[in-house]
Amino acid sequence: MTKEEYDSNIGLYKTLSKEARRLLWGLIKFRSSYFFKYEKWKAIKLLCTILTIGFILQVFLLSKIDTQIIKLPGITKFVYVVDSSKNSNAFLRDIAKLESGGHYDVISTTGFLGKYQLGRVALNDIGLGGISNEDFITTPELQEIAMRMLLVKNKKYLQSYIGKFNSKKVAGIRICEASLLAAAHLTGVGSVMQFLDSGGTVDPLDGNGITTSSRLRKFEGYKVDL
Repeated sequence: MTKEEYDSNIGLYKTLSKEARRLLWGLIKFRSSYFFKYEKWKAIKLLCTILTIGFILQVFLLSKIDTQIIKLPGITKFVYVVDSSKNSNAFLRDIAKLESGGHYDVISTTGFLGKYQLGRVALNDIGLGGISNEDFITTPELQEIAMRMLLVKNKKYLQSYIGKFNSKKVAGIRICEASLLAAAHLTGVGSVMQFLDSGGTVDPLDGNGITTSSRLRKFEGYKVDL
């Protein structure tokens, strides 16, 4: 289960619990005197029904929150456990290693720039087309901002695919938002779409002959905050 699915289930559970409490309070506040005066057994029956429904909903919803959820001794709240070694910093670091070895001042033979090897098309797409090559490779802060802007842009392009394939397996690869964004950066948004649309039977290569599937597999389980 992903954190998004966990948050969704918890949110639904809280909403239903709140509504059940509201109904129960309404019963007590506005109907108790009438029921207990004229319909005592009906009131008791209704109260028991509400409590039973609330218990069933709680058991059902919490049973859906299964993967990577622990309950700490003495603490009633649930905690979602993530792999801290695959956080946003690690995500960016590992992309940079693949692209440039982590160096800001790199210009490839095909004209890609900096630590994350952004091309002119990408820079134009995020509104930084007016930056010169020299200014870009000598300004690390700008490169970091540009990379995040590009990830946000690619996320918009892939939003429907993220919604459709997140946490599902395609050609044996567990898809997540981070792996889609990494593959889109390394092999192209179009390549990722082709791979997913074909169910993994079409596996485009990047300029270095690396398959889209290998990029997706390498970044399985990473988390990226945008």
